[in-house]
Amino acid sequence: MASQDPDSGRYSLLDVISNNGSSSEMVSRLVYVARLAPQADVKKGMSNYYMNLFNTLKVGEDGVTGLLLSFQKHAVHLIECSPKLIMSVMNDLRNHMAGKKPLISEAKVLLHISDVPSRMFPLWSSRALTSASSGDPVESEMLTDIASQLVENLIKIGLHVRGQEKSEIKGVLDTMGEKMPELLPTSEELELLLRAPQFNNADQFCHFMDSPVEVVLDRELVHPIPQRLFPYE
Repeated sequence: MASQDPDSGRYSLLDVISNNGSSSEMVSRLVYVARLAPQADVKKGMSNYYMNLFNTLKVGEDGVTGLLLSFQKHAVHLIECSPKLIMSVMNDLRNHMAGKKPLISEAKVLLHISDVPSRMFPLWSSRALTSASSGDPVESEMLTDIASQLVENLIKIGLHVRGQEKSEIKGVLDTMGEKMPELLPTSEELELLLRAPQFNNADQFCHFMDSPVEVVLDRELVHPIPQRLFPYE
């Protein structure tokens, strides 16, 4: 990959195309829903798990942003960080669920964007809510709308938090369940998303991301293979 000349301060064309001449790191966004194990400590367990993981991975305060919401039986996590860190987090989650006494028994990835223009959250934080409120019965036909609405609501929360003064962010997050209940998912919605085969679990996600991409051209599906007269035909 082309690199910047440290003496001249100039960038190659590839550098400009890749990151507009900026040395800032690419940011990915991932959203997953999870079913908590019966023995999970909702109030402190999930938060401590990720704080310890970030410390182990030596992630600074600016390295990861997002929001982890823990309910009585479920959790929702939006995380923004480098693509490499996303894979580290998901691989650790996969290993964690396969270990003894896991906090999370199942997880499904709703969204993964490898390169986002900006972060929605100013920091990473977690909050434990008593329970996701029960709502009207949901149907499997509503699956796409439910997933899209959940992601959209998380983005709305992030934009609202980002618009606050730094000293006010904690108070906004602490009262989120009271002042923004319409943006929180119901337990029925989370359970429907977890049961949906359309979404990859942690193991499927990691396998997909680690697998090489194989491109099959249309002409390779035709027999006999057409003969080309010129190399770039």
